[in-house]
Formats: sequence, C-alpha cells, structure tokens
Amino acid sequence: MQSQCLLLCFLALVICQGTETVLDLFPEYKIVQRKIDALENDNKALKVEIAQIKDCQCSNRKTTPVFSSVLTHPLNVTSNAAIKFNRVIVNIKDGYDPTSGIFTAPSKGVYHISSTVMNSNGKKLAVSLYLNDVKITSIYLNPASKTFEMGTTNMMLDLKEGDKVTMRSRGSYTVHSNQNVYSSFSGYLIMN
Repeated sequence: MQSQCLLLCFLALVICQGTETVLDLFPEYKIVQRKIDALENDNKALKVEIAQIKDCQCSNRKTTPVFSSVLTHPLNVTSNAAIKFNRVIVNIKDGYDPTSGIFTAPSKGVYHISSTVMNSNGKKLAVSLYLNDVKITSIYLNPASKTFEMGTTNMMLDLKEGDKVTMRSRGSYTVHSNQNVYSSFSGYLIMN
C-alpha cells in the first residue's frame, strides 16, 4: 500500500512537471495531515495525564494508613498517661496499637488526626494530643454542674515515618465511655 502511494506521488510529480505540488493534486492529504497532527497533540496530552495519574496520591484501601478506635468503658488515667482506646474499628497498615494507645505513622505524609473525649459526670477532664513528646493541642472540660461534656480536637499533622501520635491525660482523670462509645481516636493519611 505504501509503495503504491509513493508510485502515485511520483507519477503526479512527473505529470505536473513542477507546476503543481502533490498537496494541490491531493487536497485530502492536507485534511489527513491535520488529523494526524491533532492526534499527535492529543497523544502528547494523554501521556502527560498518564504521568500525573501515576504520581497521584489517591487513596488506596490497601496502602493508605487509616485508623479508628474507640473506648468502650470508663478509663482512669494518670498524668501524662496515654489514653488506650481499646476497640479498633479499622487499622489499615497497622499503625494504631490499642495496648499502648499510640499511633505510629507507617509512612510519611500529612495526616488528619481527631479525638473526641467525654468527662465523667460533673468531673474535670484535660487531655492533649501529642506528636512524639510535643503537645500539639488540648481539650479541657470543666462542667459547671453534674453533667457529662464532650470535647473534640481535629488537627492536620505532617508526619515522618515512625512519628508517634497519642492522646494523653493532663492529670489524674477519668475518660468516660461505655457501650454507647463516647470517646474515640482516629486518623488517616490525606497526602504524601
């Protein structure tokens, strides 16, 4: 097919004897060439998109660190002690250890970390979110009457692999919970 096309082009050149171009003899060639150029540009754009997708930091159920744990009973904690949220709801990449109450980042990146705690009826409760041994933020509950109160913190933390995140008591307190599950600790990677 290609050799027939070349022969046809050669014959056209001989016939024209230089007065017309091949493009003048075959106007469809211009249309086809424009379509080829457009397809080549589309192909370049698609290659860029594919590269961007390969670099995408999209969530993946098997590889994105995610944890969520809850406290199922009242927990007495001493000053600076980690709150051990005993029931694990989800723990993809096994970053959370319910026996220590510590989340260890399985990979670097920005994580969303949150915790909600409830005080015992009418009692004070002060807890803090720690990154390694640095206090990041705190929750302080001091009810004016015999009531239960809840406090929540949400933070974005830029973690390195192996960084440790925990909720710790700021004194000798009781973190309240029961079968209704009032206290929780969760986090997930949002970007590498």
